[in-house]
Amino acid sequence: MLKSFKSSTIHVHRTILFSVKIASFPLCTTTTTTLGAKKDQFWDSAEEESSDNEWERLLKPFGLKQLRSSLSPISPSQLCKLLLLPLDIPTTMELFEKAGSQNGYSHSFDVYCILIDKLGSNGDFKTIDLLLKQMKDEGIVFKESIFIMIMRYYGKAGLPGQATRLLLDMWGVYDCEPSFKSYNVVLEILVAGNCPKVAPNVFYDMLNRGVSPTVSTFGVVMKALCMINEVDSACSLLKDMMKHGCVPNSIIYQTLIHTLSQNNRVNEAMKLLEEMFLMGCEPDVQTFNDVIYGLCRASRIHEAAKLLDRMLLRGFSADELTYGRDTLMKQGPC
Repeated sequence: MLKSFKSSTIHVHRTILFSVKIASFPLCTTTTTTLGAKKDQFWDSAEEESSDNEWERLLKPFGLKQLRSSLSPISPSQLCKLLLLPLDIPTTMELFEKAGSQNGYSHSFDVYCILIDKLGSNGDFKTIDLLLKQMKDEGIVFKESIFIMIMRYYGKAGLPGQATRLLLDMWGVYDCEPSFKSYNVVLEILVAGNCPKVAPNVFYDMLNRGVSPTVSTFGVVMKALCMINEVDSACSLLKDMMKHGCVPNSIIYQTLIHTLSQNNRVNEAMKLLEEMFLMGCEPDVQTFNDVIYGLCRASRIHEAAKLLDRMLLRGFSADELTYGRDTLMKQGPC
């Protein structure tokens, strides 16, 4: 009769193998001369069997099924540690499914998060969608962090449209209210993924749902508007920032000044540059270069030279582009 046992280390290689340590017990012995021959015959036959069959033969007298059912199940925290191991995707999924098949076991949010992170790094978005559905069916409470993680993987994979879809599904499918963090991530993905036309729609959806934008939100949307030559819309957002408690930073001013200068609207660019100084935002050399070049193109060489002096007085060093503008000022407009 088995007196005691305990589960030992879990070994993982496509399956979970449980090693059972059996307490020592006395062997039946005899004093007959055939003992040695029987012993040799026993070990010879054992070598021909597989390790699984050997375990089954050894444990059969003690009730193999009962032993297996009495072993401690894997907990969600233990499964998290296993999923963090550098295992391939099929092995990882097998571990996940085996743990989920245990009686009385339920996957935790952390288990899903770790698994989806691994799947995202491998670009397996189809399985991710299935897991999100499974989470919903199991009544797992969703957190915004898992959606942001998936969105970033969509961005890395060059799928900005899927990131936008997931943002909308947070509201309608998964009952998880996104904050400005989710919207900012999607806006950045749209701009980086060369889909600036969609960004304003996402921004206005954000406002309509009562999600407060941040300075970063305005900065990305203004950049998107400038990319599609909607400069007036971008400049109007500059005025709306204060309504939402946001103060423009240097990046926002630089974006608008650059676009205005490129569109031969140098007066507006200079006005924003002066406003930038008043707001305590420090321009960079590129910002000065944009306005100087715009003035040169408008044949306003004297004003361009004065702005160059202001730039140097502020401690900025002229770069190659600045020297190019200086040559243009000396030669006159092309």
